[in-house]
Amino acid sequence: MTTTEDPNPTISAFLHAPATTAGVTASLRRMLRAVRTHLGMEVGFASHFDAGRRVFRAVDTDVEGAFVTEGASDPIDGSFCGAVVDGRLPELIGDASVMPAARALSRPVPFPIGAHLSVPVKLSDGTTYGTFCCFSSHPDLSLTGRDVAVLRVFADLAADLIERERTTLHEEAAVRHGIVGLLSRGPIKTVFQAVVEPRGRTVLGFEALSRFGAEPRRPPNVWFAEAASVGLGVELELACVERALRALERLPSGLFLALNMSPKAILDDRFARLLGSR
Repeated sequence: MTTTEDPNPTISAFLHAPATTAGVTASLRRMLRAVRTHLGMEVGFASHFDAGRRVFRAVDTDVEGAFVTEGASDPIDGSFCGAVVDGRLPELIGDASVMPAARALSRPVPFPIGAHLSVPVKLSDGTTYGTFCCFSSHPDLSLTGRDVAVLRVFADLAADLIERERTTLHEEAAVRHGIVGLLSRGPIKTVFQAVVEPRGRTVLGFEALSRFGAEPRRPPNVWFAEAASVGLGVELELACVERALRALERLPSGLFLALNMSPKAILDDRFARLLGSR
């Protein structure tokens, strides 16, 4: 993978990165670019351990055929990452070719590993999320413990981002659960506000407004904003519109019904079908 991202982003940029999955992955990629170029390494990746497999969460490299691809996975057992985490390999390897424990790994690696640095990514509850790793095909005996310390700083930053991502995903799941519940069982109530001609005080029509009786009790704009934040904004708008349109048959001839809708909901094909069914 080739990237044109800033090779020296500030720590502040990482700490204030969006806590979305895409935002965290992009930040991890930038961290890897920063640390591997600083260390003179060819490949950098952040992995996630999941059900006995090492998933490559983020990758940065300019080398073709380096065998690590974002989203791909392989067994933890037999990997350098797994051996580092369980203590069979040190975090710093200047020359893997002269280290018996490294040569003894059962799984052959298509990209020859010379120098290798890897540290665990530890979450606040003490669990190991995965590893933060850099390696090259050639040995590098100039690497020291200070280089490992640099890698640990980035691994700690990565852990902070990942924890924030998990919090965000948990909060989004709770919001989605609330919106789905509102859509499936309500209550969504429609009230009508008269639109009056100011001089003659003649009623010209009605504006349909939605009110939500679900807990927690909040203004409609908060419900709509939360629904939009989890990709259910149009669904909630259309549910409200469907209820409002039921009043059309009860309106006296000549009066209009006004609906409040976002452009995205208006352009949705389901809105046209709702109008066509009335």
